[in-house]
This record gives sequence, C-alpha cells and structure tokens, in this order.
Amino acid sequence: MTTDLTNCVLCPKLVASRRQVVGSKGPTPARIMVVAQAPGRQEDREGAPLIGQSGQWLDNLLRDHAGVDPATVYMTNVVKCYPAGDRRPSKLEARTCSD
Repeated sequence: MTTDLTNCVLCPKLVASRRQVVGSKGPTPARIMVVAQAPGRQEDREGAPLIGQSGQWLDNLLRDHAGVDPATVYMTNVVKCYPAGDRRPSKLEARTCSD
C-alpha cells in the first residue's frame, strides 16, 4: 500500500521549508534499501531522493566498488521534506514521517 504524501502538512517547519514532498525511488521489492536522513536542496527541487552530491557519491560507490547497479536499489529518506538549512530533522519529525 502506497501513501500519498504530496499534501502532507503534519510538520509545520518542514512544510514551510519544502518545495515538495520527496518520495522514494527504485524497485520493490529490492535486495538493497538505502535510507538517508532527509532530502537536500536538489532533491527538494527535483522531487527524488539521493540525486544530489551525496546521491552521486552513493551511486559511484554502489556501481564501482560494490558492483551493484544503483537502479536496482530502493532509496528513500527518513523524513520526506527538506529541512531548511540542511538541519537535522527532529525526532518528532522523524516519528511523524515514519507512517
């Protein structure tokens, strides 16, 4: 079951700082799942997780050092909205977003 998060307003600080909710990408089921902390600025602009500098580093690590095609990896974030200033999401925000 997939939950539509596009109109989520449960975390006022995150709602105020995001452009859009950043969902997940990759196949389900997948042998490997990567869970990052929160979307960055680029992810917020483009709407996909792990596509910025860290995502590029991860793709390189997976492909060149682990022999894994990044397209076969399911990628998501604990918190689905960009926290202003790339701050660490609060525990309450992480719990709220866990559903």
